[in-house]
Amino acid sequence: MTDERLARFGSGRSLYLADQLDRHGICLEQRNGETVLLDPLGTRVGIKPTVQALVGGLVMLIGLGMLGQAITGTRPGWTGLLLRGLFFVLGPIALLGGIGIIRRMILQLQATRRAEPAELRVSPYPLHPGDWVTVTFSRRFKTPSGSNPGKVSATAFGLDVQKDTTNETSTYRASPFWVENLPDKDLPSGLMHVEHTWQFCLPPDAVPTIEEKTGYGRHWVAWGVDVRLEIKGFLSSESAFFFRVEP
Repeated sequence: MTDERLARFGSGRSLYLADQLDRHGICLEQRNGETVLLDPLGTRVGIKPTVQALVGGLVMLIGLGMLGQAITGTRPGWTGLLLRGLFFVLGPIALLGGIGIIRRMILQLQATRRAEPAELRVSPYPLHPGDWVTVTFSRRFKTPSGSNPGKVSATAFGLDVQKDTTNETSTYRASPFWVENLPDKDLPSGLMHVEHTWQFCLPPDAVPTIEEKTGYGRHWVAWGVDVRLEIKGFLSSESAFFFRVEP
């Protein structure tokens, strides 16, 4: 596994997955002889909508403040001229950035109304080191997906997570040790259902799934697939599915 591929996975993404693992663990059910992994929250993208609204509003206010200073600033000399020019450039950038954050929050909220919770069928199950794995992502929409095309992408991962709890405060340390980027799938417009299948091979030396208590918290070795679904103007979602690897 190359360091570059692990670095691209990102520390923020690792911590997000660690939080989902701690909250929900492995969610699955047997249905018509198939193992179906469930997305317990239905839709997740980055930080919570309330936090996104606050951050977006703050960034917009900063941008408006910069524009105000650029227009009404009275500081004399070259320093004042330089600052006003800088605010003329940075103000619109901050304003548009804040609008983008709030727009993403609105898409998140709309997704819970427009789509059913996502599922991932996995075969075989349970899994073992060196197994070839077939996963099929499925998500149904309550209304057609509109006139814009979209894309579904997925990453299979192995993640080492340590949760430390002291004085009722929990912190996570999470690092991926195996990452497999699966091929993206372009989606046409006007869909009522997204379904796509990927295949990948677990490493022959894969460490089996671990969940154990430690002195001040918990430790996991977790395996899963992270699926992102993007349809411009309709839905932006991320679904984390965890599965068990046995010796």
